[in-house]
Amino acid sequence: MKNKSFLVNSVSVRKRIVVLFFIFIILPFIFLAYYSYNQSVKGISDANASFSLDFLIQSKKNFEDYLKDLNEQMNTLIGTKKLQDLVIAKPKGPAEEEAYAAELEDFIYEKKPIVDAYRIRVYPLLTVPYFAYIHHFYYGNDISNENWFTEVKKTGRPSWYLFMPADNADLYPFPIISYVKRFTGLYDNVPRGLIIADLSEDNIYRYMSTPQRLNGQETFLLDIHGVIISHPVKSKIGTILESPELISLIDLSGEGTEIIKLGKTKFLATFVKLEQQPWTMVSTIPLSEMTKSISKISNVTYYFILGYILSCIIMILYITNFFTNPIVHLVRSMRKMDSNNVAMPLQYLKRQDEIGLLYRGFDQMRSKNYDLIEEVHKSVKTKKELEFQVLSHQINPHFLYNTLESIRWKAEQSHMKEISEMVSALGNLLRLSLNQGQELTTVSRELEHLRAYIHIEKARLDKPFRIMIQVDEDTLKLPLLRLIFQPLIENAIHHGIRDNPETGKIILTGKLEGNNLYFELIDNGKGIPPHIIEGLNNPPMDGMQAKNTNGGVGLSNVNKRLKLYFGEAYGLQIICEEGKGTKIIIKHPVLPENYEG
Repeated sequence: MKNKSFLVNSVSVRKRIVVLFFIFIILPFIFLAYYSYNQSVKGISDANASFSLDFLIQSKKNFEDYLKDLNEQMNTLIGTKKLQDLVIAKPKGPAEEEAYAAELEDFIYEKKPIVDAYRIRVYPLLTVPYFAYIHHFYYGNDISNENWFTEVKKTGRPSWYLFMPADNADLYPFPIISYVKRFTGLYDNVPRGLIIADLSEDNIYRYMSTPQRLNGQETFLLDIHGVIISHPVKSKIGTILESPELISLIDLSGEGTEIIKLGKTKFLATFVKLEQQPWTMVSTIPLSEMTKSISKISNVTYYFILGYILSCIIMILYITNFFTNPIVHLVRSMRKMDSNNVAMPLQYLKRQDEIGLLYRGFDQMRSKNYDLIEEVHKSVKTKKELEFQVLSHQINPHFLYNTLESIRWKAEQSHMKEISEMVSALGNLLRLSLNQGQELTTVSRELEHLRAYIHIEKARLDKPFRIMIQVDEDTLKLPLLRLIFQPLIENAIHHGIRDNPETGKIILTGKLEGNNLYFELIDNGKGIPPHIIEGLNNPPMDGMQAKNTNGGVGLSNVNKRLKLYFGEAYGLQIICEEGKGTKIIIKHPVLPENYEG
């Protein structure tokens, strides 16, 4: 019933209307709005990316030209004879050191205008003879222990270094990018000193500032490790860019654009690598700033879609309440009528439209069929009871039992032991068959009845045959429909192994599986003819029961009684090949030990 309910609900008119509204009306509007918004954002992003990339390429060219000119300006300063003479002079005594420091400082101050930098510094490679000069110029620190000094002095390779106020607040009051270069003598190529050009933020940022800057737009300089070496926000200089994906993309490409996330904000990032220096120019623009121009259109579209969805929902509710709900109630009434619950009130009978017409027609049908259904139920119940009595009381010679007891007593008086045993077995057979008028017995009593029958058959046929019974002990006390085993054993003896009793064998096994009892009857006889199996599976339509050739209760009788008493799920299953024996499986439900149903 649950599966049936699911099937009805899954194809209900209500759900179909909701799905159709969603697929053909709501979904296209949502898709169109989403597609339009994305295309607008993409167009604006592409335009800004193109503009930013062109600007960075031009800024890169200008900045590299500036760095090239700065290098040439430093070379010009290095080539002056006076500087060469000063760095090789060795003052003697404090007085000469003071004079030397003043002369070198005056020279640097005089030549500073020819170098476009925040500051120019010159240090001799041998720092000991120039203690006063270096002490004055480096604010009391020993420059010979600085890593940048020893590295450039040793390798001679020009290098860039980022100095922060934490390194020396007096020398670096704000972040400084310094270009450190070793120079030699003009004629002997002997290393003489280091010349340093200190660039401030203003020296660099003038080449990266955009003429029209959006709110939140930032242009900055990165080194190869992702460290920010120039940024309009001073606190970010010296930190690592919080976007590993952009750093990875810069490693793979010389220039490009990428949507990145810094913190909780998305940015359009454009980058260009410098060719002569290990730096990358990066420009970031918040996506929210780029899409600000279409935000009003997006808001109008959003509210329009929201209103449209609400209107659709109201329409669906209206259709549901006035059209589909009555149909659902009618379907429920029909389902309850299927389960014999026809005495139920109906709504919507007074409606004058098609829904009311359907309800009135169904109510008339329900009223006419109510009495017929009750009558049919009573007729079926009476028919089953009568048919079961006919099937289960074919052998009901109660008076024979007392007569057989008298015969057995006379046989014992006449010392006829075999006759006495046969009569005693037959008496037990009849007694167990009667079962005190009850339709249910137990597995144990049914096996006792079967053994009495086997004893009689062995004596009557006067032929040896083997019958093995292997039934689990936990099944012996369970209720069982009577006269189940005897007809099947009788069929196996007379139609299976009777013609070949020496090699014939019958095995009866029984076990408990879940909520069912399973018994298997196996013989190695000649098998059951196909027409008998066909008659068992397709009984006659007139309800007449099938009988075996000896007039006893046959296979069809047992199968039909099991189905009548317990339902179509129970009965016999026959597996047989003619000439190779038969296997019969009996399926019987597990009933409580005191069951009397």
